[in-house]
Amino acid sequence: MTKMSVKEYAQLIGKNEKTVYKMIKDKSVAAVKEDGKYRLTVDKNLIKVIERAQQALNEAKAILLSIEQASEQIKKPSKAAAKSLVKKSVPKKKAAVKSTKKALKPLKKSVKSATKAVKKSTKTATTKKPVVQKKK
Repeated sequence: MTKMSVKEYAQLIGKNEKTVYKMIKDKSVAAVKEDGKYRLTVDKNLIKVIERAQQALNEAKAILLSIEQASEQIKKPSKAAAKSLVKKSVPKKKAAVKSTKKALKPLKKSVKSATKAVKKSTKTATTKKPVVQKKK
């Protein structure tokens, strides 16, 4: 078990310090008051789970950013070009859409799996309500 300040704990879980104080008040987080300051006892394994979830979230953000950049590179044709494209080569347009979707499929899967990992780890990390202990 590791003791952390409110500020450290807030950074770890990605919340505001005020939110952590509310969590302490609601007794959804175990805290001990030492020298007039709250200290939160956190399991080292929980810290690792949260760090892994944050890493997965960062990876998902990077993937989304690359998808965004790739979509910006695909330019929309002008109205005249679009009309001629529709008249002349509808099958080619469909093939281009299919190949783009096919290329994005692995990225979407990795984003989904990263999102699931983040949701799962944050759900298990925040569902337990530990008992608040006061140190004299």
